[in-house]
Parts: sequence; C-alpha cells; structure tokens
Amino acid sequence: MVETRRGIAVTLAGAALLATVAAIVALSVSFAPAAAGPAPGERFYEAYYSPRDELDVANTTVNGGTYQITYAIDIRFVERTSSATLVCVLRDPNSSVLRFSPDSIRRIQSSGNAQHVEFTGVYALPPMSLGIRCHTTVDGFVKAHFSNITLTTEQG
Repeated sequence: MVETRRGIAVTLAGAALLATVAAIVALSVSFAPAAAGPAPGERFYEAYYSPRDELDVANTTVNGGTYQITYAIDIRFVERTSSATLVCVLRDPNSSVLRFSPDSIRRIQSSGNAQHVEFTGVYALPPMSLGIRCHTTVDGFVKAHFSNITLTTEQG
C-alpha cells in the first residue's frame, strides 16, 4: 500500500513538473522579441511589469549613415494605477548609441482607449540594430495592445 502511494506521488510530481515546464516554454514563446526586419502589425502584452521591464514593440537594422527614422503606433494601455504612464522610445539594444537626439520619448496615460503615437527624427548612425521599447512607470498588472505598428528608416 505504501509503495502504491509513493508511486502515485512520484507520478503526480512528475506531471506537475512537466506542466510547469510546458507553461514556461509557452510563455517564453509568446513573449519572444520580434525579429529584425519589418515591424509586426500588432503585439499584445498582459502581465505584471515593473519600470525595469521593457516591452519589445518592433526592431530593425541600419547599415550606417544618416537616416530619417519614423515610428507610429496605436496603443491601448491599461494599468490599475491611475497615475501609470507607458513610456515609449527608440532604443539601441546593443548600446552602440546611448542617447538618441532628438529625443524620441512618447508618453501614454493609462486609459484603455486607443491612443496614436508617432515620432520622426534624423540621426547619423553606425551600423546597428534599433527598436521601439516601452515600459510602465509603476509596478503593476499591465495590458498593452500595440497595433498599426510602423518603424521605417530612410537613408538620406
């Protein structure tokens, strides 16, 4: 009888472990960053985030030179704290450029309504990757839906 209970306990523990691993793999796939290239049409994030957590909206690469970089996004942002803001900015994931000037920061208040955000700037850049990254200003459960995403680079 004791052997049977141990066998059942081991089987249940193994099943729980497999379910946990499957859930982690499913989450990591759903939050995988966008590949370099054309911006995705839409992205959705729903989880607990802190200001240190960046939401990867879109990525691209440039070969170096002077570029006009433009981004535009429709964003629905919901956070339970009324003072929450979603901050979106051009970011160099490899830290080749520490700060883009002119500043590409755009701020969106938590409302649940679609808000359109856009930016255009001209930069002299080395060969690099760059992307649109957003983060919330407070810890909390965030829902962020990004649609009609465009990230374009025109050399000139």
